[in-house]
Order: sequence, then C-alpha cells, then structure tokens
Amino acid sequence: MGQSLGQLATHPLTGLALQIGYNWLTSLPSEEQCDGERAYLNNLAMAGFNSTQMTAIMPNQKEYIQRMNEMEDQIAAEQMLTKKYQESLKKTKRKLEEQIKKNAEMEQYLTTKPAKNVKIRNDIKISAVEAANRNGVDNKNYVNFAFVGHTKNGKSSIINAIRGLGKNDDGAAAVDVLECTQDIQYYTVPDGRMPNVRFYDVPGSGAMAHHAESYYRDKALCGFDCLIILIQQTLCEEEINFALAALEYNQKVVFLRSKCDIDFHLKNESGTTLKLVPTPEEIQEHISDLRHGFEKELERFAPELSAIRCFFVSAKSMRAIIRGEKTDMVFEEAEFLEYLYQQSKKARGITTF
Repeated sequence: MGQSLGQLATHPLTGLALQIGYNWLTSLPSEEQCDGERAYLNNLAMAGFNSTQMTAIMPNQKEYIQRMNEMEDQIAAEQMLTKKYQESLKKTKRKLEEQIKKNAEMEQYLTTKPAKNVKIRNDIKISAVEAANRNGVDNKNYVNFAFVGHTKNGKSSIINAIRGLGKNDDGAAAVDVLECTQDIQYYTVPDGRMPNVRFYDVPGSGAMAHHAESYYRDKALCGFDCLIILIQQTLCEEEINFALAALEYNQKVVFLRSKCDIDFHLKNESGTTLKLVPTPEEIQEHISDLRHGFEKELERFAPELSAIRCFFVSAKSMRAIIRGEKTDMVFEEAEFLEYLYQQSKKARGITTF
C-alpha cells in the first residue's frame, strides 16, 4: 500500500493491471479501436510508463506515442470515444487503480522474507521438519507453492507460465518429459523478481492414489503455503485422495484445470465453434460449463471436498499476463494468482486490517 500510480511499471505483477486495459479494448467496436488504444495509452503515461515501454505494449501506435512526448493530442482520443465507451473507460480506470493497490500488497508480500512460518499441526511438527529438511523445503525464508498431479496435465507448463517463461527459455521446467524421479524440484522467478518465492514440481503420478497420506508425509507437503492440484478433463481418484490427505492436515489446497484454451481449438476442429478465438462471453460460458461439471463430480465422488476452489486457466494466457503482453483469451489467471497470495497469508496466520 502507499505506492503511487507512477510506480506501476516497476511491479513484478504489472501484467495483471495491463490485462484490465486489454480486456476493455476488446470490448470496443472496430470503429472505436484506434481512439480506445490512444485513450488507454494516455492512462499508461499517467501511470508512469515511458515511450519505450508503451511502444512495446502497443507498437501500432508508435507515431501517436511520439506525439504524446510532444504533449500533443493527449486528450483528443478520449473525447473521440462515444459516451458509452467514455463511461466504460472510467470504470476501467477505477479497476486499474484497484489492481495497482492489489499489486502493491502482493509485491510487498512476495518480495520479502515471510514474517511467519507456515502453521503445522503439533502432532506432526517433528516429522514434518525432518521431511522438509530432507527435501530442501524452507518455509522460514521462502513462500512455497507446490504443484502436484498426473503426468501430462500441464504442470510444468503452468509453473513456467507463472514465471513468465516459455518451454524453450533458459531455466524453464522441462515440458513433455516422462517423470522418472520422485525428487521434488523447485523453480524461482527469473531476474531476481519475487526473490522469496519458490514454485515446486512434486512428481508422483500413480504413487498418490493408494498411499496419499504416507506420500504426503514423506514429501513434507504440510510445510507448503498452498498445494495446487492439477486436474484433467475429469476428476480422478488420485486427485481426490490427495486432496483428502491435504485436508486432514489442514493444508491450504486448490484445484487447477489448465489447457482451457485448447478446449476451444478442439471445439473448432469438431465444428462446434466456428471461430478459433472465442469472445469473452463464450469464454465465461465455457468456464461456467467446466465449473458445473467439476462441482457435479465432487458432489458425486467427494462431497467433503466441495469447499475447495477450482480455477480454470491457460498457461499461454498466464504467461502473456505475467509478461504484460496482450492475449486473445483470458480465463481465471488473475483470480488464481491472487488466491494463492491470500491462501499463503492464511497458512501463515497473517491477517490484513
């Protein structure tokens, strides 16, 4: 808190705020796109972005950005928008400011040493500490998020995406590789951003189904701030048993369904959807359908897990948001990142007043 609009460009989570503007631009009719882009650039300039940064964000407006430096036409673009979209722009500005405040809070939390340790049940504290030391899990100095789940469900891709990396970038987690080890491996965010955050890839496909509790203890998973369980098209026994084991130890846990963008590609090939890039309304409808199906499965097979949240995301969209790039499809990436932050605070008994 207390950080100004002018500091937006320095935030590790800048992309979360930029995406608000991108979403607004996609709502504009084609005849208002140009004026909308220029109005949005005016907002970015007020938020502290320089001409180089704005050109990288919107290269097609390079000439206008140069004129902005000469203090020309900075108000005209906003006035050219119809009354309807002037009002929507005001709402977007408010959302932008709200996201900046959230960014400031998350940045402060994720770039400093944790103020408290993760709370662990008294009866397993000793074994948990021993297992944590054995697996190199340090919850005193780092905020730790563990990703677990079946092979080929997008676990490594989403870990890379949260770090702003593609599969071919230096330091990226290996993608499309058969898991052949039971060793936990952690990854950090490049360039010293979020220096006190670690993302763990916890292997164990097939090992969790019938030995979920012992696996949970052996890997010291109760020491993580939050467990992210990657699910597939349908909820499997392995994922259910693992979530049940986590809840038994009062572990913060969340389900994550990735590859949502691929769903539309599949629909397109089947002829159900005519357009490759869906509208925001189509995306929301798809998320609602996925959530309804997920909740029905929980109700049928594991009603005791009904309180666990599930987020629907795309690694491609996540990576673009983290990088501050425009993406054609936005699912629940921003909501998921904020939820991890909130769950970490709860796991450590940190309250915000």
